[in-house]
Amino acid sequence: MKKIILVIGIIILIAASRVFAEDIPTLYEAKVLSDDINVRADSTVTADKITTLPKGEVVEVVVEKYDWCRIRLPKEAPAYIRKDLVEIIDDQTAKVVKDVINVRLSSDESSIILGKAGRDEVVIILSEKQGWYAIEPTANSFGWVNKKFIERIAVREASAVVEKDKKVEPKKKEKRKPVKTIENKTTEEEIILPAKEEVIIEGIIQSYGRVFKRVATHKLLTLDEKTYLLKGNKKSLDDLVYRHVKISGTIISAPDQKLPIIEVSKIEALD
Repeated sequence: MKKIILVIGIIILIAASRVFAEDIPTLYEAKVLSDDINVRADSTVTADKITTLPKGEVVEVVVEKYDWCRIRLPKEAPAYIRKDLVEIIDDQTAKVVKDVINVRLSSDESSIILGKAGRDEVVIILSEKQGWYAIEPTANSFGWVNKKFIERIAVREASAVVEKDKKVEPKKKEKRKPVKTIENKTTEEEIILPAKEEVIIEGIIQSYGRVFKRVATHKLLTLDEKTYLLKGNKKSLDDLVYRHVKISGTIISAPDQKLPIIEVSKIEALD
């Protein structure tokens, strides 16, 4: 009987670790409508404050509950993990060595749990404090925002605006030349004719989650703390998740993405 109970317990733990290791899908993206909007640990005004959001920031909503939305935490939010639960990769990254670990609001075992990280998940280290690492929140770290402070962004909203303008001045738009930058895409011509740049970059591949109409399926974390989204053969990228790789491809821009996207042409494992 004890053996049966033990086996059942192991199965439950394995199932739980798989759930926590996977990215939770995003329902939609939303824009913050005011400055200094509180992100709280629960869906009440009395819950502990995690961080604040500036006006205009775009957040990923994963759950709606009455007048509240559960969002993926921005990278600026405080987040901590115990040092003994991860293995150092380099000065800026570490790999989780347990099936499931807690991401907490502060460096204290009694602190609020913000999310989870699964075995072999790579985290970005910001600083060290008495047996803890301050990290960028993992993909499965969340907080709550009141619905009245955010507004849902329509899919391809930016593209629709461009198409409307093109009908007004079609000839003028056809004469525009591609710009040479992928950053600070604020002008109309940059959205219509995005620049492309051939690159070779090294880093760690991570899954980017299962999201409706998402162009990229994975992301690349470089050693100098830059993040790129990856568009390519999903199976090839899945096989190299959490591996150190060299990516060859073309950087492309997209009006609905905050991060640059690499259209992958070649992948080489380095470890």
